[in-house]
Amino acid sequence: MEYTLIHLTTVNSTNSYMRKLLQYNKVQDDTVVIADYQDTGKGQGENIWVSKRNENLLFSWVVFSAFLAVSDQFVLSKTVSLGIVDAIDEFGLNSQIKWPNDIICNDKKLGGILIEHTIQGDVLKNSVIGVGINVNQLTFPAFSFPATSLSEQSGKVFDLQELMKRVMHHLKIRYNQLQEGEVKQINRQYLEKLYRKNSPATFETASESFRGKIVGVNEIGELEIEVSGKIRSYGFHSIKMIN
Repeated sequence: MEYTLIHLTTVNSTNSYMRKLLQYNKVQDDTVVIADYQDTGKGQGENIWVSKRNENLLFSWVVFSAFLAVSDQFVLSKTVSLGIVDAIDEFGLNSQIKWPNDIICNDKKLGGILIEHTIQGDVLKNSVIGVGINVNQLTFPAFSFPATSLSEQSGKVFDLQELMKRVMHHLKIRYNQLQEGEVKQINRQYLEKLYRKNSPATFETASESFRGKIVGVNEIGELEIEVSGKIRSYGFHSIKMIN
């Protein structure tokens, strides 16, 4: 499966670099920007992505996604998440998707996704899909949710170029699935991979802490939690899982 690859040694963030290319119409559909190191890698919201040079996969992939309505944008996140876990599980690991945008392995964060859209009318003109996967790095800062890597989980050292080819292979398979309208299958398989689904957990919002269990994710990407027999829905940044 072909795509255009731009390789950078250092960049502030691959998503920011890709958005500048889009701004000046210097990029085509299916272009990937990959970097050996990011000075100011971005995570969701105000978060940053910490990564050692030449040890991990850090890339952004642009797709011209006008076949998707703005209201359907979270299905693209589901599609990308599944593509990444497909690639990871190819190596005998059992990864999961932690809502809204993290990839988990054995209760540790293995990777993350940041998707930024350009909207035109009621459709997505284009989408910059930022992906970070911890690969050969073995030491991490003491995050509140601990980090891990493919190497730590498997005991192997990975060739980053070959791994990138496998990840893109699976991402494009999943994206083709989305283009072909197989949304029901994507939704079903996403729920099968959803971290802590149907397991009791403690959650915290700005106003309360409570016990509940994740039962799903709705069409607009809100997390659905069952609390005392009733379903509550929460948007990005409005809730976090404590344990």
